[in-house]
Amino acid sequence: MNKNKQIEAQVDNYEVKKFINQLLAKWHLIIGFFIISVTVTALMIRYDDPVYVVGASFMTKKFDDRFESNSILSLPEASSLIGNRIEAFQEIPLLKSQARIEETLNRLDFQISYYVQGRFKTSEVYKTDFYKVESDTSSSNFPYSIPIYLEARDNIYYTLSSENDLWNSAFEKITFTFGKDYEINGWKFNIKWLRSNGASNIYGHYFILNSQRSLQNVYSTKLRLAWETRGSTILNARMYSELPEKENDFLRTYLDVIIEKGLEDKSEQITNVIAFINEYLPQISDTLLTYQKKLDKFRVENREIIKGSTAVFMEISELEEKKAELTVANQYFSYLEDYIINKKGDNVFAPALLGVDANPLDDLVSQYLGLKWEAKISENASSTKNPLVNKNQAAYDRLEKNIFESIKNLRSANQKKINAINAEIRGFYGSMADFQIESREYAELQRMITLYESVFYDLITKRTEAFLSQASTVSDYQVITPPNFNRSNPISPDKNKMYTIAILIGLGLPITLIYLKDLFNNRIVSKHDIVKFSNIPLLGNIGHSTEQDNLSVVNSPRSLVAESFRSIRANLQFYSKAKASNVILITSSVGGEGKTFCSINLAATMAMSNQKTLLLGADMRKPALSNIFGANGSKGLSEYLAGICELDEAIQNTENEYLDVIMGGAIPPNPAELILNKTMDTLMDQLKERYQFIIIDTPPIGLVADAMELMKYSNANLLIVRQGVTYKKSLVASTESYNKGDLPNLSILFNDVDFRKLEYGIRINSPGYGYGYGYGYGYGYYTDEPIKKKKGIFKMFGNKKNNK
Repeated sequence: MNKNKQIEAQVDNYEVKKFINQLLAKWHLIIGFFIISVTVTALMIRYDDPVYVVGASFMTKKFDDRFESNSILSLPEASSLIGNRIEAFQEIPLLKSQARIEETLNRLDFQISYYVQGRFKTSEVYKTDFYKVESDTSSSNFPYSIPIYLEARDNIYYTLSSENDLWNSAFEKITFTFGKDYEINGWKFNIKWLRSNGASNIYGHYFILNSQRSLQNVYSTKLRLAWETRGSTILNARMYSELPEKENDFLRTYLDVIIEKGLEDKSEQITNVIAFINEYLPQISDTLLTYQKKLDKFRVENREIIKGSTAVFMEISELEEKKAELTVANQYFSYLEDYIINKKGDNVFAPALLGVDANPLDDLVSQYLGLKWEAKISENASSTKNPLVNKNQAAYDRLEKNIFESIKNLRSANQKKINAINAEIRGFYGSMADFQIESREYAELQRMITLYESVFYDLITKRTEAFLSQASTVSDYQVITPPNFNRSNPISPDKNKMYTIAILIGLGLPITLIYLKDLFNNRIVSKHDIVKFSNIPLLGNIGHSTEQDNLSVVNSPRSLVAESFRSIRANLQFYSKAKASNVILITSSVGGEGKTFCSINLAATMAMSNQKTLLLGADMRKPALSNIFGANGSKGLSEYLAGICELDEAIQNTENEYLDVIMGGAIPPNPAELILNKTMDTLMDQLKERYQFIIIDTPPIGLVADAMELMKYSNANLLIVRQGVTYKKSLVASTESYNKGDLPNLSILFNDVDFRKLEYGIRINSPGYGYGYGYGYGYGYYTDEPIKKKKGIFKMFGNKKNNK
């Protein structure tokens, strides 16, 4: 158990070291990505228009539970009318309503947007100091949303052009004069030169006319309102823009508008009360004046009668005052019915403001006003998906019906009270039966004057209170923090964030690519891979050769490759003990792994130690020895096995007296059958008698079974694994055959090794030599297919030149 943990720890430690070495080997790639990433980010920051946040805060008093104490009316019911309580979700749609935005834009000169084109970007400018475009609102046509380019060589003349064909054809061939009125295609305009310091050239400037509707849509979207905290009465206004001065002006004007509109909305109810009193007061005054004249005339004509009826008149006067209050109430009921029937609900006010005691009706009128207010919000905020937009019309009908029913009941009750008062007055008149008819006439005049005086002075008092309340009314909105922005601190681009991302990408991307490249690499690249995927013994390593031919040990005897083969020769010495001859078979999983190269150089190494050696080219499917030794057309193994030639005719001598070669010969139609022929047994017996070492170059075992058939003659079998070429799955397949006993006495020869990368195998892709990988048509089983070299930026991942 502890041993397994130690092995796992060693594997983990190796993987970490391997990854670190891979990063160090590709430092130029990492640095290159880092520089590119940071440079691109710096350019983006340099040429990206900064975005600023323009903010303000204001407070609303609409949610106060009590009416303002400075109101002279101070009626309990007034709080539900003048300080109308509105749910919080209704407030923001009302403030962002089309009417508020439109009024704000009407006070600003945003109809024209000015732009300047640079080499790399186009920027909008606010309040340009070069020129100003004045567009006549009486024009019959406007080039809305169409860029119009202006060029001027001096401060007198200019030309216009447009990407729109209609307007461009109207502008071309016309030289305009600054400050002069023009009409083109129904558009009336005047462009004025603003600078006073002489001539100046203008190029790359253009302007766009904005329609009122498009501006409303833009600023309804730009304006963001939110409560500061839940349950708070403070609203925060925010706008994000590349032109903070422009949005700052908009926000300042917008706050002025909502404060003014808030004041107007709050005083609207009081204004309606004053209008009602002003309408009704002249009628009362005229009637009172008429009765006063009649009374004066009666007094002149009936002085004695007046003295006797004074006491009775006082009683009657008190009753008439009560009757007057009921009459005013009935007058209000008629007024209320008329306004509701004629849909003039905006001018309705509660009876409490006139001092009329009608408690059930007070609640109904308050509810009616609330529904009207919600309808107004829905109308103004119809584009904001407010939940009030689809308010059920039945609520209005039901409420109006209840109001009319309440008026009917109250009017009926008042009429009963008036009838009772009239009966009581008639009783007083009955007690005056002894008086003459003149006395009763005097009492009637006195009563009417008292009645209308009471009504008149009461209305005067109410109007005075309303005027004083209106004068002291303040808006429901108050600015807490005026609009402001910080030009030194844009919210976008966020330099710190962008540079952080650039560093992460610049370092993380190449590191990730290196990791993924290693993760998905399916070739053997290091000694560790051999140990990891196979339990076949590793006999030795053959270094990478830069020679143009395959005889490295002969042409460069002091090279690293030659030394590698001498090391292999020493490792094979134990096979020669107690054996007259040693047969070494060399194969590979697939073509292109260098088995022929290793066979030739191993045979040459044995011969250079003065040991009689034969190189047998048993790869009759794709013989290559004849090309290397320059013996094309010579008889070889296939001819001998077919009985065409004798053994001595097949054996070819080389420049080294200790090295002979038997070529593969002509490609036979049945190489497998020839190998299984008894002639092969005879051949091997004869060769063992003549040579100390026999090196057999065989076809790849991963493609054909020829090598496995020849292993019965060999004392040692070498499987060539080439760094960066041999597939892991091929090595696994060979290992499975080895574990089954199908490949006896097998050892691995690690070929084409870059010893600097032996441990971790960082450079893994090498161009092939010799064999390819496919199974060809005809007698061959594979074709030459050189490994493609990487191009472009992918060369940075490494490519190893190999001429084998």
